[in-house]
Amino acid sequence: MKRWLSYLFYFVTTIAVTYVFQLVILFYISGMRFTAADRSPTVDIDIGAKIMFSIGIPVFYFIGLIIFFFFYRSVLELFKIELKNMLPICFNTFITLCLIVLFTRFAFDFSFFH
Repeated sequence: MKRWLSYLFYFVTTIAVTYVFQLVILFYISGMRFTAADRSPTVDIDIGAKIMFSIGIPVFYFIGLIIFFFFYRSVLELFKIELKNMLPICFNTFITLCLIVLFTRFAFDFSFFH
């Protein structure tokens, strides 16, 4: 029971932090576009920034999630609770893929629903 509660706490924490993280990044990209529109109508985020936002930031976020998981796992080992690696790493990979799709759609201005 302690193991499943530990997994649940990790997943809920990861989802909450990811939600806040994606909101901050989306507001940041929107703010960059807003200031670019103020300068002149032809200025937009360059391709390097779009790639960084769509792939780079989610990959670094994935690395941060993995580091957080291994730290969390080492803390739980002090309380004799052992967590397996497979489920959280698959969950972190799924979150990263979702962030890549979301940020790519937003940064490159793709609209799949028109």
